Amino acid sequence: MTLSKKIAIAFLLVIPNTQAAQVHVAAKTQSESGFDSAAPHADNSAINDRDKYTHEFTADQQGRNRSDTELTRQIRREITREKDLSFYAHNVKIITMNGKVTLKGPVRSLKEEKIIVKKAQQIAGANQVLNEIDVVTK
Repeated sequence: MTLSKKIAIAFLLVIPNTQAAQVHVAAKTQSESGFDSAAPHADNSAINDRDKYTHEFTADQQGRNRSDTELTRQIRREITREKDLSFYAHNVKIITMNGKVTLKGPVRSLKEEKIIVKKAQQIAGANQVLNEIDVVTK
């Protein structure tokens, strides 16, 4: 038994039935099984680099009013319902300000880009969507 397993077991014995213990064991189980090794690389900081320019929309500029928040929620819900989209496509940025939607971030194909833009246009209106999605192949 590895030292990390011994520590995890000791932790569980000392503090049973806690959320922290459950999270620790789950994280350990994932890394030992290799489950998380197949996860996509989450670093897309080169693409996020453009956000440092003041003329670029960023998530913190999201409208705080109910209609902008609801529009963003509806678009996000429809995108996440598409199970064939990549991890990147499911996490594209949706920024809504005064009813105008900006889509940003990387996707893996033109097909993914078209699906996302179409869904946003169906919900917000065709002339209300600004597409700034980047197609990044593997």
